[in-house]
Amino acid sequence: MPEAVRNKRLLFVAPPYFGHVNQMLVLAGELAHRGFCVAFAGADLFRDRITRAGVSFLRWEPEDAMP
Repeated sequence: MPEAVRNKRLLFVAPPYFGHVNQMLVLAGELAHRGFCVAFAGADLFRDRITRAGVSFLRWEPEDAMP
């Protein structure tokens, strides 16, 4: 794997809706497969789906960001 790819880190963030997560997860999984360090911030509802794609999961619920 080229050095330029190995050092790249990507973070995907999506609201907790299947239509948003599923679309972004295809790209996130492909980039992880190609050697990029990929994490996906999303709701616990999607934890299994995200980790099965080979992407690191970070818990983020939209209400966590609300004052």
